[in-house]
Parts: sequence; C-alpha cells; structure tokens
Amino acid sequence: MWTCVAIAGKPFAQRESIELMTANQLHRLEQVQVIDRPLDEVFEIFSNAANLEALTPTFLSFRILTPLPIAMFAGARIEYALGLFGLPMRWRTLISDWEPPEVDPADGVSKARFVDQQVSGPYAVWKHTHEFEAVGNQTRMRDVVDYAVPFGFLGDIAHALFVRRTLDRIFAHRRVATAHMLDGGPAPRQLSIFEVGLQIAGEVIGDFWRGLLRAGRDASEAVQGAVAPKAASEAPISPFDIEVFFDGDCPLCIREINMLRKLDKGNRVRFTDIASPSFDTGDTGLTWTEFMERIHGRLPDGTMIEGVEVFRHLYSAVGFGRLVSLTRLPVVREALHVGYLLFAKNRLRMTGRCMEDICAVAPNSARIAGVGL
Repeated sequence: MWTCVAIAGKPFAQRESIELMTANQLHRLEQVQVIDRPLDEVFEIFSNAANLEALTPTFLSFRILTPLPIAMFAGARIEYALGLFGLPMRWRTLISDWEPPEVDPADGVSKARFVDQQVSGPYAVWKHTHEFEAVGNQTRMRDVVDYAVPFGFLGDIAHALFVRRTLDRIFAHRRVATAHMLDGGPAPRQLSIFEVGLQIAGEVIGDFWRGLLRAGRDASEAVQGAVAPKAASEAPISPFDIEVFFDGDCPLCIREINMLRKLDKGNRVRFTDIASPSFDTGDTGLTWTEFMERIHGRLPDGTMIEGVEVFRHLYSAVGFGRLVSLTRLPVVREALHVGYLLFAKNRLRMTGRCMEDICAVAPNSARIAGVGL
C-alpha cells in the first residue's frame, strides 16, 4: 500500500495484467532497508493502513477514505484520496496476497509478505510487493513496485520527465520516515509541491543540457582527426577564456562544475570557489551577497557577467560554441533566463541549506569564526 504519482486527473481501472506488458511499458522500482526492530513489530507498522499518512510526504495531500480500522486479508480493498500539482484523484487498491510472519521451513527464517495492486487509479499497472525477513533482531524490508504509465508515448514522456522522479522522492521520504518512526532517526523534511516542482524542473533541464553536450562531444570527437591543429602563432594570447565564481557548498553546483572540469581539456576555464576560506571579493566590485544570489564570471578584460551568460561562456570555452548559439534564440533565451532566476532564488532551499524559514549563508570570515548558518 503506497501512494502514487498522478499523470491524469481522472482515475481508471487497471485493465492490463503485468504478464501482458512489454519490457518498454513496464517499469520497476526497488528499495531495500534494514530496520533495527524485530520482524513482528515492523510488519505490524507497515501492514496497518492507519500508518500510511505518517509515511507519506505531505505534498501528495494523502488521505485514507476507507473507515479505520481496516481488516487486512487477501481480498481487502482500500480507497485513498490524494493530489499532485493541483490534480485531485481517488485511488483504490486490492490486497492480492497476504502472508503474515511465519517461519519458512526451507531455511528456518521468519518471513512475511503482502502485495497491493491498483484496482483503479492513475496507472495502467501498479503492483507493490512488500517483503520482510528477520535478520537476527533486525528486519530486512524489501519493496518491489512494478508499474506502467498509460497514454502510450505521452505516458513515456511523462514518466521520463516527472513520474519516476516523483516516485523516487516519495520512496526516499518513506525511507527516512521509517527510520524516524522505528529507529529514532531525524524526521524527514517535508517539501512543498512548489519545491518538488522546482527540483524536478532543475533535473530535467540539467539532463537535457548534458544530453546536448554529450551529443556535441561525440560529434566533435568523430571529426577531430580531420581538423588540422592550430599553428603556434594562432594560439590564444589570454591564459583563460572565463573565470567562474561558484559556490563549493552547493551540491547541484558542484556536479556541474565537476563536469566542466572534465570537459576543460585546454584549461580555458579558471575555477574560483567562493565557499573557500581563502576567497575574497577583492577587486571584483561585488559583495558576498551578490555572489550568493547568482553565479558570476569574469572575462579576461575584467568584465563581470552573471546568470545564464556565464554558462554560455563556460560551455563555449570547453568546445560547445555551436550548441551554445542555440540558447540565444528568443524563446530559448527567455526560458533559460526565467528558469535560472527561479533556481537561483530557491537553490539554498532546494539543497537543504535553510533552517526553518531562514535561507542564508554567512560570508567565509563569519563561518570560520563559527558565526552564521
């Protein structure tokens, strides 16, 4: 019994069996977690529908509609209400298999298992198998979800863009919530639907950009042998094309910077970490706050640039000038500009660097002294 991600506001009956789905249609999500509690206790928690709301992220607006308590057995049906991105829906599941804890005569290990399947809801197929196995005084819990998204190729696009990414976040939340409930770990951070949307949009844009870069790199390597090297007299005079000022404490930023380092075969980019204790705004003419608000770069003549223009210079410097030129098209330019401003405004929150409603990072000198966030 687990919540799902919606791709349509109107639920429909599950009309296709898993056996009839092709490999391209059917997807699988699997998670294993070891819990420091005995099997009977863990099984009681996860087989009790009343605990589902505590294990589900609030951005799904999840509610159980079937009156509690719910008797669990093979054939039991449960109805839920949830919503995502403004789409309210109903979801009905059937407990198709129910195997309470007992000792497996084959190996003498206590095990338990139950399966819930969608009767009606947003998926073409949804089958969630819950498996529990005693490991000493601990319990090994394994979740296997086989699912399919409806609407043919449109569903495939929806799955690639946000369905799987949302499911990954749901199960990551469930993992932390389980540790909090049973092992006394920290409570999971509840994301708003706006934050989830921003994170997913950032990932989609990043994946698209990296795909373009890989395609450009492959094409460049294919013709590399046919291009004559520059004569020594043609070598650029400047020791670098751009200096980029990046936040080394930002996980998303570091991932991008590490990729750029690998691509920068000619050492045309100078990388400066503003999170380094040795960094000083110096002669840049900018304040610490301005550096933290958005990414900045410096050209060889000392000109400071910011935002998307920094990325244009960066990727041009590592050999993707032709692809970068596409980002100057009017519609693409505006979309990238707005998308980056949204990311820059919310990146501290997106990367878990906010405390309650305060999203700020103190300058290096203050952090070294132990002041600030």
